[in-house]
Amino acid sequence: MLALVGLAIGILLGFLVASSFFLNSATPPKAFVLRECPTLSPGRTRMGTDFGLQFDASDEDFAIRSGTPDMPPPGRTYVVRLKGSDASLVISWADEADEGAGVFGNLVFAYPVFSRRLAQRDILNEKGGVVGIDKWGELNSRERWRYVRFLNGDAAGYEPINTREATRLDEVISSACYLPRLPR
Repeated sequence: MLALVGLAIGILLGFLVASSFFLNSATPPKAFVLRECPTLSPGRTRMGTDFGLQFDASDEDFAIRSGTPDMPPPGRTYVVRLKGSDASLVISWADEADEGAGVFGNLVFAYPVFSRRLAQRDILNEKGGVVGIDKWGELNSRERWRYVRFLNGDAAGYEPINTREATRLDEVISSACYLPRLPR
């Protein structure tokens, strides 16, 4: 009888440890490969950066604003807001030398320090070449943030938000593509 009680306690403890691990594990954003842009589907808006990359967003799900600053960073900046939410994604340019001073400063310096989970991976093109870095983390509040920076200077990121909203903004990040080169 004592052996059965010990076995039951062991199974219960094993279950608690396993469930704690899975409940506390941050789900990483889906990895993507930078490819040539496909034909734009109806009901989607394509946002083109001044440095070559394009991002697509559903007109039904996202409200898009854009502007050109009169001070650095140069180029067009987009704010892609998830409709019915305050969650938004910023797409802009980030100079590697001063990226922490611009619109992505918290994503580069603050959130990594305060994250309970932190990870990064390379962004690859279809030939397997490294074209950028993808960083994300999870705060104690279980909110996720993300910052991607491409070698050409284009960057995108969002402040800490719940996982459901983060997953929706990740769709826009994952749509990153480049326009085909025109024949010379």
